[in-house]
Amino acid sequence: QTSPTTMTFPACVFSLFWLIFIVACRAGGVESAATTTDGNADHGKCGVYMAPSSTSSSTHEIWGLYAGRDFSAGDNVGHNELAVNMFHLKANMGFDEEAEDVTQQYFNELTSFLESFMWVPAPAGARFEMIEGKTITYIPGAGILSAMNDKLTNTQWDHSAAYHRPMLGELAGQSHAGRGAQTPFYNVAIKATTEILTGSEIFLNYGANYVEETEELQREDYDKLDQTIQKMIDFFAKYGDEIDENAIIQIYSFLLRDVMTAAVGTERQKIIGKILPKHPSQLKEILDAGGSMKYDKQNAFRNEDWMQKNGFCADTIKYGESTIPEAGRGAFATRSLELGSVVTASPMIHLPSGRVMDMYPLVSDEEGDFIRESVEVSGQQLLLNYCFSHGDSSMLFLPTGPGVGFINHSKEPNAKVRWSDHPYNHHKEWFQVAPQHLLASEEFARIGLLMEVVALENIEAGDEIFIDYGTEWEEAWNEHAERWNKVYPVENGWPTRAIEVNERYKTTPFPTENDGEELPENVGLMAFIMIKESTAAGTLEEPKLWDMPEVGTAYDADNLFEVSIVERQELQEGNGGTMAFNYTIRWLNVKQEATYVAEVPHKAIVFVDYPEQSDHFVEMPFRHPIGIPDDVFPQGLWRNFVDLEDEGSEDAEEEEKK
Repeated sequence: QTSPTTMTFPACVFSLFWLIFIVACRAGGVESAATTTDGNADHGKCGVYMAPSSTSSSTHEIWGLYAGRDFSAGDNVGHNELAVNMFHLKANMGFDEEAEDVTQQYFNELTSFLESFMWVPAPAGARFEMIEGKTITYIPGAGILSAMNDKLTNTQWDHSAAYHRPMLGELAGQSHAGRGAQTPFYNVAIKATTEILTGSEIFLNYGANYVEETEELQREDYDKLDQTIQKMIDFFAKYGDEIDENAIIQIYSFLLRDVMTAAVGTERQKIIGKILPKHPSQLKEILDAGGSMKYDKQNAFRNEDWMQKNGFCADTIKYGESTIPEAGRGAFATRSLELGSVVTASPMIHLPSGRVMDMYPLVSDEEGDFIRESVEVSGQQLLLNYCFSHGDSSMLFLPTGPGVGFINHSKEPNAKVRWSDHPYNHHKEWFQVAPQHLLASEEFARIGLLMEVVALENIEAGDEIFIDYGTEWEEAWNEHAERWNKVYPVENGWPTRAIEVNERYKTTPFPTENDGEELPENVGLMAFIMIKESTAAGTLEEPKLWDMPEVGTAYDADNLFEVSIVERQELQEGNGGTMAFNYTIRWLNVKQEATYVAEVPHKAIVFVDYPEQSDHFVEMPFRHPIGIPDDVFPQGLWRNFVDLEDEGSEDAEEEEKK
């Protein structure tokens, strides 16, 4: 072409080439090393919504979480949660992938269904609860409702928050009937890894095992694409009057097809090509929509009107020390709630048989796997206490909504539970399906029920929320408390737990091994260890140095190791007269070889209960589900009275008819 206006074409393309090429660059996300702030302070509006997830499909409805306001990197997102461990679930259920017995196949399905909602214990502060066997952990709220998209991940677990949880309602050194009846793990938190704008869906990193090997744009790629779009807009605004329409189309097509393919490859060029418009005059629409990521993933970014219309506010309650003695933690209103209003909503995991909570005596076989030693039930999982049920039914319902697990019992409640009338993902037709058939197909192998907690009176901000667990629960509790007090009288005291020791050293320096201070035998001293690369020998004279990496964090449970403190260095006088310290620690590897690490910050050190030493393992603990009121629990097939031994068997339908 010889037109003077098109003589700039090669130069223009060349100048834009590097701008588009940066889309190919994949910089890793950098986590802020700043102190985590409370991302849920009262900002005058709902901070987190529960609403239909962008990961839903026409056949698979899923609840998700959305930001109700802006969050900065490092902010807590939503209120912190509790966590409940389950031990040896598959072993207790006799899980056998090759089982031919119909009943065992049924319990295999039930076990796998429940396990699909569980986490490893590390994010909950429970990595050391057991050494042998398998521990899985129930974390409601973000742990179940946050969506998974490794390309759009904007939050991650804050492991340190769970291990450094505050001591609330613990009644240090006292025996009481609540010991072992409530989980010792709480303050489980997620924090923003990047800026999260109002209306953005919350995506949590599920771990390496869940990363999808698909060719998609990463979050940083979208940011760079936005920069490229702006450069193209500026270019066409500058030269558009000098270039005829045909040349504009040629330049734009060349950029989108040839240059983009050279820069990012054929597959990613196809993805970007679907995002960018057919004509450069429409490029501004992408930026006006909030950027290429919002434009491409529109369902993952919603406005506040949509969230209010289609969902529920999910930060209306937060945990604190309960006003009921021995109850531990409770749920407290974060804002005023009117009579009849929804306090919170909770999708419910339906479990057709309560037997999934049964525990048996276990032994290790020749291959080191745990198997049943006896068919006699020896106890129940602690998770049973957090399930809802009805005395006429075999079924259990496990709440997933934020904060629901903290709501305590009262005979004078200020709230009640009911089934929701919300049009999304609450399948009342399931009420007419026999329990043993509720896992019979993919239709039921998902969360499809929704329960609401509703205010029975006007509730003010700061009031503790109570529901009535039912007469059956209360009678069982009273019987338990009477037995407990005979076996564990108050005057006998109670062993020191790690949380009490951590509370002691929040504002005072940790002792060194030369200080002569004795620590409880059931408690271990741990440190989050990340070592700076160096040639240091790792001896006391030439120690390695503790480090916070530029990418990721040192405060991950995988970096938590048992240590001894050999030296303490005073740094400066802190607020309120407390002293700030760093420490030199000794760490033994599996070969018992010592490595010394200096400049370990106070925050990196924490005490944990040794395996099987927390209150979770006390003998004779209270176990009973929360009662669903009789006028709420459906009439019909769910009141099954089916002999649990026959659940899932070929005779179950005959039992159902009876």
